[in-house]
Amino acid sequence: VAFGALYSARAVVFFPGVVADVKNNKTINFFFGPCIVWSNLIAAAPSYLFNRPTAEAMAYVLVFYQTAASAYLYGNWIFASKKHILRIDAAYNMAVVCYFVLAALCGGLGLVEAAEFTFFVGGFFWLLMLITLFQRVHINHTQLGTRPQPTLWLCVAPPAVAAIAWWKILENFEAILPNPFTVPSLSLFFLFLDYFLFILLLRLVRVYFSLSFNISFWAYIFPMCNLSTASLLLYHFSGKKKVWKVVAVFFSCLALALFAYVFAMTVWSLGTRALPKDPAALKLYNSKAAAANRGAGAAGERSGDEDEEA
Repeated sequence: VAFGALYSARAVVFFPGVVADVKNNKTINFFFGPCIVWSNLIAAAPSYLFNRPTAEAMAYVLVFYQTAASAYLYGNWIFASKKHILRIDAAYNMAVVCYFVLAALCGGLGLVEAAEFTFFVGGFFWLLMLITLFQRVHINHTQLGTRPQPTLWLCVAPPAVAAIAWWKILENFEAILPNPFTVPSLSLFFLFLDYFLFILLLRLVRVYFSLSFNISFWAYIFPMCNLSTASLLLYHFSGKKKVWKVVAVFFSCLALALFAYVFAMTVWSLGTRALPKDPAALKLYNSKAAAANRGAGAAGERSGDEDEEA
């Protein structure tokens, strides 16, 4: 909510910056963040803040927002002249995650059709995005010589959220989920695939340790928190087997440790002003300031000429 207020203030102060974010193939993906946040707030809020009709209405509003925003994003993949799909980034996982988070919210509210719509549409684009991303990662790291960035860990988030969402959807079908210890196969598919993606990305741990801290390190937190939550659900629905208890505790501790480290480093970096500045991000503001200065200078010159004529 606070970040939403800050970004709204940014839109008022400097609207061209928002337009530039929408046109950028990476920053456009973070416009799905508010949808993720509001979905979690509605799901976790007490009933006296969001009663059932209000929560359902807001869920449909979020589904409409997600559909419209993703139609614009994926439309750029297919129809844009700049060929955004050739410059796909791990940040594209944000849009897919939003679909699965909405599926979990709608499933929890009993909106089965909306939950299935968001789940299956999100699943289709997740599969397409994952295959494309894996191909582009190889090209970027071999031909272009770029180094893996923390945002690559966003690949861990969609399968974990999908596993949680499918559990939520099946809660409305007692015939499919007859007892609390039945593990849906589709949830296991997403979760076990997520475990493999985690193991696969461990190969890059040495590279990540060599990176200096920056704000993109927060990309570790959201995926790991969802993976730990899905692991806890697996432990619960599997009859509380010891092996899944160990897995759930491991990922929970890892998520907490990563959060503590990134939070502490962020506070220290802000206090010492050690966070690196992004010249590309500041370019828009510098150009606005230069334009304002030119306008002020021209106004001053006109004022001086008028004084001389008087």
